[in-house]
Amino acid sequence: MKITFYLDCVSPHQVPLAREVVKRVGMDNFRYVYRDAVQEERAALGWQMSGDADWFVHIGTQPDVAREWIETADVMLTGFRDLELFERRKANGLTTFYMSERWFKPIGVTCCRRRMYLPGRWRLLNGRYRQMARQFVTVAKRDARFRYLAMGVHAQNDILKIGFPPDKIVPWAYYVTPSESPRRWPCEGGPLRVIWLGRMIDWKHPESVALAARRCQASGVDVNFSMVGDGPLKTKLTHEADGLPITLLQPQPIGRIREILRAHDVYVLASDASEGWGAALNEALEEGLHALGTYEAGSSATILHESDLFHAGDWRTLASLLVRCANEKREGTLKGQGIGEWSAEKAADRLLSLMKDVGNGFCETK
Repeated sequence: MKITFYLDCVSPHQVPLAREVVKRVGMDNFRYVYRDAVQEERAALGWQMSGDADWFVHIGTQPDVAREWIETADVMLTGFRDLELFERRKANGLTTFYMSERWFKPIGVTCCRRRMYLPGRWRLLNGRYRQMARQFVTVAKRDARFRYLAMGVHAQNDILKIGFPPDKIVPWAYYVTPSESPRRWPCEGGPLRVIWLGRMIDWKHPESVALAARRCQASGVDVNFSMVGDGPLKTKLTHEADGLPITLLQPQPIGRIREILRAHDVYVLASDASEGWGAALNEALEEGLHALGTYEAGSSATILHESDLFHAGDWRTLASLLVRCANEKREGTLKGQGIGEWSAEKAADRLLSLMKDVGNGFCETK
């Protein structure tokens, strides 16, 4: 049984799953084929992880090897919407799993120097896009082995809107490296420690955290905030954070992020619908934090209980949730949700089970 991942880059949100698959099928039976070099900004934060694995194949430097695996592996998991490749694999009796975030993220446009967002479904007004969507559905319906791995509930809802067969949709996600440290929960004593991290851009709504911090301070609630990242809103956020219990930190390497997370009680994902998933939430749950997130972001809408959700931009509800968490910490009842079924280990088991369901035999390699 040969398995290949065919993806755009070496991603820390895909490699943990790949490693779990290798544990089950053996290095000789797996290749992670990637197309692009890691962007300099992300490489500086630790995204480049190909040096320690013999099963990585860069399509630019090893095109023949890459193409052989893409075309002939018994099972291919890919994020590329390559319909011609899907058809060739179908003709050869091979299994294809296509995964993606939501197709209909809001469309960002600038009008009169203001950033606006149009409904993502308007993409279907484009004749070529509409034709591609119809062809995608046709290819999937004709191929008994094809499955769509929907990265979050919004991705699933989007794909259903174009007539994709529900029985070929599998709930999916990004998967991060498991925690290597014993959980210490909650942080001992002191105020509620809250962390937000990411690029400081409009659709990630870092201002919601600052406004919630102001509300908490005005209410006399003992909450400290850490905000990790950089971006065009950094200067504005620095002014908004003045006089508030907010510590602003520069972007940190991936390895350092986990240590920083463990020093906090609550993680906040404040993004709107432009956040297809939001893997930092997975990392926070791996490290035992309690998490709050939006209905609109993929990971929080999929993983979190409704009692821990708020709408993007609704900083008042976020502040109320933080007050609740602060009270629960003081009472000793605040707990982390845990990563549960959304771990890389569980995902690898589900992937291999899915392979069996669609007709590919599998013999586990120890």
